[in-house]
Amino acid sequence: MKKNPFYGMSAAAMLFGCYMVNHALGLEPGRLGKLLTLMGVLQVYEGLLIALGVYLVATRRAPRDGVTVLVLETLFLLDATFLATECVTASSSVGSVVAVALVALAVGKLAVVRHVLPDTLPRPAAVLLGLQTVLVFGLPVVAVQLAAARLLAPVSFYSLWWLTLALPPAQKKIQEASASAHDEADGAHAAWTWIPATSVLIHLAALGWIHQVVFRPAFLAPFLLGLAVCAGREQVVRQIGLPAAAALFSVGQADALAFPLLGTAGPWISPLRLAILGAATAYALLAWRHGYRWLVSLAAASGLAGLLGPSASSLGERMTDLLRLAGRMLPRNALGWGLSGVVGAFVFLALGAWRSLRGSGPRRSAPPPARRRTHPRHGDIALALLLAALAAGSMLSALDTQPIGHPQLHGAALTATGLMLVTFVLGLRAHSRTSRPPEDAVGKQAATLALVAGLGGLLSLPLFAATRHHPARSESSVIGDIRTVISAQAAYGAQNGGYADGALGCLVRPSSCIPGYGGDQASLLDAPIATLVEKRGYTRSFHPGPRPDQIPSSSSPTSVTTWAYTAVPVDPGYTGVRGFCGDSNGDLCFTVDGTAPPLRADGTCDLGRCAPLQ
Repeated sequence: MKKNPFYGMSAAAMLFGCYMVNHALGLEPGRLGKLLTLMGVLQVYEGLLIALGVYLVATRRAPRDGVTVLVLETLFLLDATFLATECVTASSSVGSVVAVALVALAVGKLAVVRHVLPDTLPRPAAVLLGLQTVLVFGLPVVAVQLAAARLLAPVSFYSLWWLTLALPPAQKKIQEASASAHDEADGAHAAWTWIPATSVLIHLAALGWIHQVVFRPAFLAPFLLGLAVCAGREQVVRQIGLPAAAALFSVGQADALAFPLLGTAGPWISPLRLAILGAATAYALLAWRHGYRWLVSLAAASGLAGLLGPSASSLGERMTDLLRLAGRMLPRNALGWGLSGVVGAFVFLALGAWRSLRGSGPRRSAPPPARRRTHPRHGDIALALLLAALAAGSMLSALDTQPIGHPQLHGAALTATGLMLVTFVLGLRAHSRTSRPPEDAVGKQAATLALVAGLGGLLSLPLFAATRHHPARSESSVIGDIRTVISAQAAYGAQNGGYADGALGCLVRPSSCIPGYGGDQASLLDAPIATLVEKRGYTRSFHPGPRPDQIPSSSSPTSVTTWAYTAVPVDPGYTGVRGFCGDSNGDLCFTVDGTAPPLRADGTCDLGRCAPLQ
């Protein structure tokens, strides 16, 4: 591209032109003629790119320029212009048909290049590019269908992000296949292999923005786990750090992304639990692939934390049960201890004989003494990482389920501090026994990670233990949320014939409830408030009142005349002191003892038994 910049300039001009024309069209349902015309022009341009690239490579006239043209075609193949996404958003029926047609055309383009230039585009790379193209064009269709069925909640969108787990392995496979075909893999080639994965990530983020799904850090956890699984043998920091980052990104988001397991009560499957189990799987795969025994400890600790319980308290209860079981197995009297001693004598005798016989055989002359090399004790590294994983897992689980300052959080912090202290000592010991690279470079990195994990934990965990809960902050947050609901219902009523709505989800996406409401208008209420999740130590409840005698056709079918929104502390006196109630009259009151505020018969707050908030 340096010798012939016109191809890059042409692609940039086409992208710019598509973006500007698309913005100027002002798309509306049923008026897609101009957009379809623009997409047809783009297909002609892509056909010219493929024809020119194949010709330049096949005839050997300018093979490097031909490869450059085909690389630029990859951008348009994966909907870099977002025209297909816009078409599906404007009209689900027409857009779905167009998406199927574009997938067929994309497969045909890949087949042509593969047939004419099999060395330039190997079969594995072509198949993986085709699958990711199907994903790029299929995601908008799936999102629109879920939105039409009112199923496009944060949980369902989070499940779509788990598809990104396969993107790093696919990129690695494309790079290996195409590099073996060209016998080289420079930086430009590696960048090209990331184009499909980057396109999928950008399209997912764009779909969240289009459908007003708030982006959450937990969405990135699957992609980070995929990157960890693809880490090379010497990339120890990447092997250990990326799964840990995936778990860290998933903390504190169970309110909107958790879901029950097989109909069980309660949010059993949370983003943190999925990330921890995913980290355990990644560590196990890496330990099996690279033969690192110390990674098995991380896999075991992560799996234990993910399976025994969704929180630090449940994990502690399971560990206590295991200790009690071990205590029951101890002898109860002198006879029992005596029998155990006799059995132990035979066991130790057998072990001693095995060790002696293992080294038996003809003696050989001892080799000349070699220079002694010190290596890290891998047992120390494994134990240090195991304790660090347990400490971090308990703290993450506590933060995911308990408010800041809760006694269980303090206990988890103190326990984790002790574990991190042992981690630091073991890491220091392993690091001091490590020889200079390259004699044991991987062990050096692992020992350093154990040392840093222990030191970082010692510096940060006392901060959690010293943190105290402030009920006043929680109450201020709750009061602000109730006032937000009052304002949102008032704004909603102005567009809904004067009626409020009995489903708070309609305030998040009014166009799904009010006939004729502009779909491009902003949401009136944030999803976390509407989903009534526990927040800042308070549980929320929404109480819709009676419905109108006759609901106009221009109003939401779930319209109500009155409503009330209540919030009570989970642990009265600790997570909050007062209980609160707000209603359709604009009133806001509280109970001094933290009990649920009473309601009138019409579904509003009973100000006679609930003190008004001034």
